Amino acid sequence: MDKENKELVRQLCLQSLFHFVELIITPYAIPEEERLDLVESVHGRALRFIQDPSSHRKGLLMPRYFLKSFCVTQSKPIWDYLRNKNERILIGHEVFDIAQKFLLFIKKNIEENYILHYFFPEIVLPDSWPRNNRWSSEALDMPRTGVYKEPTFWPIGVGGSSQGLHATKCYLDDIFGKKARDSEVVRTDTRRWFGNVNELLVTPDVTKANASDLYIIATHWGPGDIYCEIQDSDPRYKWLIIPAEDNQGNPTWPEKMSSEEIDRMKADPSDSIIFYTQMQNSPMQSGLTDFDVKWLKYYTKTQDENGNPAIEYTDQEKKRRFVLVKDLTITAIIDPAVSESKAKNTARTAIVIVGVDRETNSKIVLEAWADRISEPKALYKKVFEFHKKYHPRRWGIETFAQQNFILKAIREKSRDVGTHIPISELPKDVGKNAKEIRVRSLQDDFSGGGIYIHESMRDLKAEYLAFPQGSTVDLMDALGYQKGFWTKKKTIKEKAESLKRWAAYKKNVNPITGY
Repeated sequence: MDKENKELVRQLCLQSLFHFVELIITPYAIPEEERLDLVESVHGRALRFIQDPSSHRKGLLMPRYFLKSFCVTQSKPIWDYLRNKNERILIGHEVFDIAQKFLLFIKKNIEENYILHYFFPEIVLPDSWPRNNRWSSEALDMPRTGVYKEPTFWPIGVGGSSQGLHATKCYLDDIFGKKARDSEVVRTDTRRWFGNVNELLVTPDVTKANASDLYIIATHWGPGDIYCEIQDSDPRYKWLIIPAEDNQGNPTWPEKMSSEEIDRMKADPSDSIIFYTQMQNSPMQSGLTDFDVKWLKYYTKTQDENGNPAIEYTDQEKKRRFVLVKDLTITAIIDPAVSESKAKNTARTAIVIVGVDRETNSKIVLEAWADRISEPKALYKKVFEFHKKYHPRRWGIETFAQQNFILKAIREKSRDVGTHIPISELPKDVGKNAKEIRVRSLQDDFSGGGIYIHESMRDLKAEYLAFPQGSTVDLMDALGYQKGFWTKKKTIKEKAESLKRWAAYKKNVNPITGY
């Protein structure tokens, strides 16, 4: 290739991440007999989105096996370095060993990719470089003009710390996987770790001109996973979701996944779940779950001029409501599960507190608390804390097996401290699939817009979105028990209308004959 054409290819690859991956990385990294052409409508679209500098927070959801990690997490850091030698790039994964493998991919390309060396000779390192600089699966230093404590590239696993190192670019690849899907403990740990991810960045404030970039590269694992939560709760993120099948029913990368394979997966009851979650990245699609995200209604917490707690919401007649918490009819449910073990496979204790707005009959979920507790005193403390805060008119508790002692203990403790807690055991329902039936009984209430939750209730929302595919259902079950307290009563408005109709009727009745 002559010098002029070589420079044209070089500039093209510096400007286009898609062409860089297609022309520089792919021919070296993937053997010809295994290689499939990258598709403009899939990989081109994804890589244009990722390289767009207009947003410092991006989420890319692509089907499994569609080379998302290869194209972005493994290839783009090399491209980043070629464009800015002073980048400090952190590469994360749910499993630290896999993050290290991503780093080794980068290392091998820098060392051996002859195409990369040809078009970008500045990346070729002297033989002495590995001896004099960090050059391993834990850190890679590259030549740069600045002096930094951070390597150019380094890996991290979910739960790990960066030990005072901060990145200008951070790639989080599949941080929520099978382990998190199947374990509430792992999910909680992942959420907590991700909640502190800003600490890994040089400039976490996205409003700054030199803000650090954070990319989420992932595939959905199920309804209510962390990617659903981020989409719902963090407006800083721009998202691109690429499915295996487009809206017209055509495969987006037919060389990887044909129409026949798509049809087979959709027709197979077990594979259809995988198809819609991991290939379409649409966990809520095709009736996989029983509750529609569109049914969720939210209230906000506020207070009156005297500082009394209140809530605000838009009722079913589209009218804005302001109600003091003390004016709600409040009831509480306890679904206990005390175990000496806090292991991931033990059940959680749940407390759900609901206040009913008597004028509209709307149900306001005031508390949705769940945790694995090993000592009953932790539950007693929570019960008394909530009772002091809300003063529910009724408490109900499930009392299967040994759980009956908890009811007795709460009654005894309430007498000892002089606090009356009106608690009674719930009717026992030992029928087949009782829990699932109880949860599904909430469908009419949610679909009718009669239940309101607070946006902070992530565990409840996750169970709602995942049912019946989720690994926990404690809070939804406790909410289902609340229906026993929601005996249909006339609202104030309904009572007034009833009295008006009765008065109109009486006005036309003959006082002598009675008709």
